[in-house]
Amino acid sequence: MDKNATPEKSLYEFLSEDLGLTEIDAIKQFNDLSFYLKNELGRGNEGKLPGIGTLRKEFGESYSFQPEQSVQQYFPDTVAERVVRKDATHEVKVGENIRSSNEMKEMLKDDEPSAPASTEPHHDKWWLYAIIMAIVALIALIYYFKVH
Repeated sequence: MDKNATPEKSLYEFLSEDLGLTEIDAIKQFNDLSFYLKNELGRGNEGKLPGIGTLRKEFGESYSFQPEQSVQQYFPDTVAERVVRKDATHEVKVGENIRSSNEMKEMLKDDEPSAPASTEPHHDKWWLYAIIMAIVALIALIYYFKVH
């Protein structure tokens, strides 16, 4: 970046219009501010910009800026409440197709699983296998201790 770069004319036009000054006065005030910041930062001081914040020179050619007020005050928290409308139709994207919510309800209603074919309750018999394994282990232990 060029240390002796000059701002474009459009900046001075904006400043003169925004501050209600002539373009010559806007250029003078801008140059005065630039000179003030350059001198303050060159001496190791902070460059205070009233209403904006503080500019500090860090190591080498880096600078840091501390705003006077948090940016968050310009963006207040907003509250959004979820609105749920029962039986309201809306579009639903299914794969590459767009369908209505009513179509999808009908399709899903048809795909509901039916009741199992047998009405007998399913009994889990894991405990039976556990008892058989325990008996086999007990027989193996008895045999081991009788032989040894």
